[in-house]
Amino acid sequence: AAQLGSTPDGRQRLTRELDRLHAAGLTHVRIMAASEGRPDATVPRPCEKWCNPTHGHCTWDQYPVNCACSGCGFCRSQAPELLDPKRLDAACRQGGSAQMEPPMQPRPGQYDDAVLHGLDFTLAMLLKRGMTATLCLNNMWQWSGGFAAYVAWATGQAPPIMRIDAKDQDWQAHQEFASRFYEVKKARELSYNHMRVLARRKNLATGNWYRDDPAIMAWQLANEPRALSRQRAYREWIGEAIGVLRREDCAHLVTVGSEGPSPWPSYVNNDLEADHQHADFMTIHVWPQNWNWYNPAKPNLNKAWDKAVKYIAAAVEAAHRKGKPLVIEEFGLARDGGDLSAGAATTERDDFVRRMCEHAAGKREVAGVAVWAWG
Repeated sequence: AAQLGSTPDGRQRLTRELDRLHAAGLTHVRIMAASEGRPDATVPRPCEKWCNPTHGHCTWDQYPVNCACSGCGFCRSQAPELLDPKRLDAACRQGGSAQMEPPMQPRPGQYDDAVLHGLDFTLAMLLKRGMTATLCLNNMWQWSGGFAAYVAWATGQAPPIMRIDAKDQDWQAHQEFASRFYEVKKARELSYNHMRVLARRKNLATGNWYRDDPAIMAWQLANEPRALSRQRAYREWIGEAIGVLRREDCAHLVTVGSEGPSPWPSYVNNDLEADHQHADFMTIHVWPQNWNWYNPAKPNLNKAWDKAVKYIAAAVEAAHRKGKPLVIEEFGLARDGGDLSAGAATTERDDFVRRMCEHAAGKREVAGVAVWAWG
C-alpha cells in the first residue's frame, strides 16, 4: 500500500481498491509499513532499466546487447505467452529478485520520502472510509527485506540469494540467515529505530501523529517470525520489541504477527501462548496448499479443511487459556487447478473462504479473519 500510494497512478489504484473493500463491508486491512533495500542494491542490474511493461519483456530494440544482470523481476513475473524468446535473453529468465521495490528504507536510517508519503496517504484514505489497519514492521521473508536485510546491514555479510524460482534449500538457507536477527544486537537496534521513526511520525496527509492515529488499530512486530533454533533469543526479542513500541505509543494494540506452530512445530519452534505473553492479541495463518494439505492438481478440500479445523481449534484453546482474542489474519487457496491467470475459476477458493468465515464466526475467541491478499 505504501508503494502504491507513492505515485499518482498507484494512488488511483489504491483508492479504487479501498472503495471496493469498503463497499464489500471489510473494515480492516493489514499492510506492510516497512521495506528494506537489498544489500546489493548498488550493484548494476541493467535489465531493470530495460523493462517495458507495455510489451512485457526487455526492450531489446533499444538495447540490442546481451543481458548482463542475474535476472529481471518484472520479466520473470510475466505470463509465458508474453515472453518473446527473440527479445528476452535466457539469463533474464533464470529468476529475478523477488523483493518489493522501491524500499521504504533503502539503507539504515535513510528513507524514501515518496514511500513514507504513500503510507501517509493510505492511512488517510482508510480514515476517510472508517477503516483501520494493522501496520507490520518487519518480515521473516525476503520479499520486503526484513530480518535478512537488518542482519546484512549489521554484519556486512550478504544474505543468501533468493529469487522468484527459489528452491527448498534456498528457503532453508534464508531462514537460517534471517533468524540470526534475534541474536545480533545491532540488527535489532536498527529495526527499533524504524519503529521509533513511524511512531513519532506526523502524517502529512491528515496531521495526525502515528502514535495517536485512529486509522491504526495495531502494530505488528513482523510477518511470520519463526523461532527455529533460536527460541530463547526469539522470545527475548518479542519482549524487547514490544517494550520499545509501548514506550513510544500507548494508544494502539501490539501483536507479534505469528503464523502459529505451522505443520512443522518441531522445526518452526513457535508457541502461541509463550510467544504472545506480552501481546494484546494472538494471530495465526492457515495455508493448506503451502503446507501440503491441498494439491490444486488433485483437489480434496474436505481433507484440507479437516486439518485446518484442527489447527484453528488448537489456537482457539490457546487463546482461551490466555484470555486473549485470536485473529486468523492470513488464509488463502489457489485458483482451480493452480491456474494463475486472472480469468481462472475460483470454486475451491470460494468454498474455502466461505467455510473459514462461517467457522470463525462461531468461535467466541476469534475476533476476526482476513484473506491474503487483495489486489
